[in-house]
Amino acid sequence: MCVAQGGVCAVTNDCCLGSVCLTGTCSPPPAILLPAPANYERTYQAVCDAGTKAVWRFFDWQTITPSANSKIEFYAQTSATGTDFATVPVYPAMVAIPGVVKLGTASGASNTSWVGSDVGALLIAAGLKSQQYLKVTIRMVPNDALSASPTLTNWRQNYSCVPAE
Repeated sequence: MCVAQGGVCAVTNDCCLGSVCLTGTCSPPPAILLPAPANYERTYQAVCDAGTKAVWRFFDWQTITPSANSKIEFYAQTSATGTDFATVPVYPAMVAIPGVVKLGTASGASNTSWVGSDVGALLIAAGLKSQQYLKVTIRMVPNDALSASPTLTNWRQNYSCVPAE
């Protein structure tokens, strides 16, 4: 004899076929979670002595991209106050926001060595200058079948304090 949904159980085998024992109650099985595109944001604050200013340097990463079309995209923006950053849209929306620069994309073979981009140089190329705050947006993009999600295993952001002009 099996325990119907809503009944008390000790293990899943106590429950009738199609139910699982969750916190002592026979219940429908939880939904299967599928990876979906998502953003992760990290804001950095440069701390420089008087008479100097921040220059953002390399943002580096190590990644695992388990399938041919899973990827991670990296974007950055800088601000004097840290309160006026734009929100980068989740993939597949295009990123066409003034002041937001693309740092790179990780895809294909996993990056077990450090790979990265010179944030300061990319800001300058976009007509921007490094300021006290930097926001990095990481867009996680699973494969087309939504069965494999990329992993950001490690990252780091560097900056220098240079004499202010």
